[in-house]
Amino acid sequence: MIHRHALITACCLVTLCLLPLRVSAHDGGDDIAWVELSGGQSDGEATMQVAVTELAVCDQVEPLRLVGIRAELEVTGTLDRVEPCRFEGSIALPESGRWMVTAQFSYDSREAEVTMPVGVTDTPQEFQRGDWLHAVGDEESGWTANRILLLALLGLAIGALVTFSYKRVLFVRRSV
Repeated sequence: MIHRHALITACCLVTLCLLPLRVSAHDGGDDIAWVELSGGQSDGEATMQVAVTELAVCDQVEPLRLVGIRAELEVTGTLDRVEPCRFEGSIALPESGRWMVTAQFSYDSREAEVTMPVGVTDTPQEFQRGDWLHAVGDEESGWTANRILLLALLGLAIGALVTFSYKRVLFVRRSV
């Protein structure tokens, strides 16, 4: 019969094993520079201009692409440097609705991005706002497969030891 301590330990270890091995997230400390975004949308074609306001960062930022995401759709477009601190790009957005259009850059051996919501409607639209250019990328979480396996085995051993010790103490108390 499985003791409840061993069962709880096993459930916790299974949960740990299901954790992702890699994480990707934005950290507010990864803000690179303030940028001014502008552009528009007409007939499913969106344009975006990105002006980097911090001159010291301009030479380190290289344009990669525009990426549009809506539900499960993802499309890519162009993004080029037009002046030392200005970038422009265009992207075809094939469906009506709200799209998240991201300008992606290379910066300091990582990727950086800034995102603008764009609504695709029958009416042409223009947008303008400021935002932070964020550094993004995958970072190791420290949870390698070997560490998880070792932790699982260690947890099972501790659970078995606790269960065995509990039963032994219980048996000794009943004998006395």
